[in-house]
Amino acid sequence: MINDKDLIFSDAQNCFVTDNEVNSTNDIDVGVADPNQGAGANKKVVHVEVNTAITGGTSIQAIVRDSSDDSTYTDLILGPAIAVGALTAVGKTLLNVPLPPVHKRYLRVVYKCVGAVAAGKADAYLNLNN
Repeated sequence: MINDKDLIFSDAQNCFVTDNEVNSTNDIDVGVADPNQGAGANKKVVHVEVNTAITGGTSIQAIVRDSSDDSTYTDLILGPAIAVGALTAVGKTLLNVPLPPVHKRYLRVVYKCVGAVAAGKADAYLNLNN
């Protein structure tokens, strides 16, 4: 699949920390205050997957957050906390959900790590082709 660089949250981003969160490398600015980008027959999908096997720690959870000012972010989508043992295969999906019809201008993905995650990378992007 070809992805527009402006729709990529993370590209082979290191997501290893101990009991903490890592923000995606990029935030996406949809350009308008109340975009409702998720509405319509052609829904937009947030996709997060393993790029390099994740090791150590207990679990990782992908969270989508939104903001009206690109400063204060709140949870929009909470993915499941997935056991690290299930994230050793490249391409394993952490999150693949439609963007809610109502959200704010700025979007980011956050990786919430439980335990001492020692290694691993993730890709995350907004897919407009679903």
